[in-house]
Amino acid sequence: ATAKATVDTGAGNDSVTLASAVAAGSTINLGAGDDKLLVSTGSVAASTATAVTSIDAGDGTDTVAAALINAANAAQFKNFEALDISAAATLDVELMTGSTITGLTLTGSAGTSVVSNVATGVGLTVSGDNTGGTHTINVKGAAAATDNTFAITFDGAAAATAPGAASIKAGTTILEGIESISIASAGGANTWNSIALTDAKLKT
Repeated sequence: ATAKATVDTGAGNDSVTLASAVAAGSTINLGAGDDKLLVSTGSVAASTATAVTSIDAGDGTDTVAAALINAANAAQFKNFEALDISAAATLDVELMTGSTITGLTLTGSAGTSVVSNVATGVGLTVSGDNTGGTHTINVKGAAAATDNTFAITFDGAAAATAPGAASIKAGTTILEGIESISIASAGGANTWNSIALTDAKLKT
């Protein structure tokens, strides 16, 4: 947690979960493939004048946990396309100047998260059990517009019996200023989906 670390996963669909602090000056290269950088109890230190921290997702459609990102270190996260909002976090997405976030994910946690300045057209994919979690998504410009849309997709493997052990649940999702929401269930047989949705302007 105090020494610089170097992680290079190379090609392939890799998943790295941080369980301790990553010191300033560390380098994480996820390489090609659809990679994930998630968190249990870890963190990423911001760069200093003498130690530059670099977190590069490389090619592919790559996911990073919002809980790892703050105002001090956000610019260090490069080439990520998806933001996982499962764990506790508060993040202005526009701080991620080195990445273009095109999707949000919930992979499974009871955390409370708030993300702001989410771009229009970004949707949410739920692929884990987020029971007990509360996730607030603020879409940029939604308050002023009157025709906002947002897509929520449930995904997950088939379960042997119902209710399945593979139940995919969103917990509580708060979307303010969205007039139209689509919800798609793409899970396999016996996979149960649920969501508690708050949206004062919802019409459709």
